[in-house]
Amino acid sequence: MTKTIKLYKQEQAPQTKTVASLINSIQSTLLNAYELSGGDMDTLTDIICDELYQLTALLGVNEEENSVGSIKEHLNDLHAYNDSMFNGDPNYTPRFTSGEPIDAKDLADVNINTLYNIAETLGIELED
Repeated sequence: MTKTIKLYKQEQAPQTKTVASLINSIQSTLLNAYELSGGDMDTLTDIICDELYQLTALLGVNEEENSVGSIKEHLNDLHAYNDSMFNGDPNYTPRFTSGEPIDAKDLADVNINTLYNIAETLGIELED
């Protein structure tokens, strides 16, 4: 009776990537862009996007989740602030917690600031 011994290729542990190693990889990719992509911009874009995706995953950043959550928070704050200006009494004057009256300019400032925060979250710039 012959005994068969099966040998299995030992699995290598996946290489642990660090922020520094990913940044170095991105720098190397940019320095060797033409060679890596064969001159094709779509290929280069895919390579860089993949490395940036890995970097954001390593950092624990989920852009979509953070953006949607941040935008929702900004919009809810803006809605609550604007809604608090009205209570049905035509003679009502809204006030800050300090007791100072809130005028139209203050309301506009808060609205504009919130819009800038939302734009920043989306990565866009508002035009003046």
